[in-house]
Amino acid sequence: MKKNDNMLKYFVISTNYIFTLASPVVLMIVLYYVFSKYVFHKENDFILVIMIILGIVSGYVSLYKEIKGK
Repeated sequence: MKKNDNMLKYFVISTNYIFTLASPVVLMIVLYYVFSKYVFHKENDFILVIMIILGIVSGYVSLYKEIKGK
């Protein structure tokens, strides 16, 4: 039973890491679509790529802080 408890613990930790990485990317994509509809009034692929890159960097920084405990 101890092996299953460890496996469940590591599964929960890895799932948390996945959400930590994916959440900023999803947030930036949603912000892009809101901005493109109400502010820019047109779609711009360059801004979408920049926002996705910002989301990825932000996700990795958040994950690093979470792992290091800062």
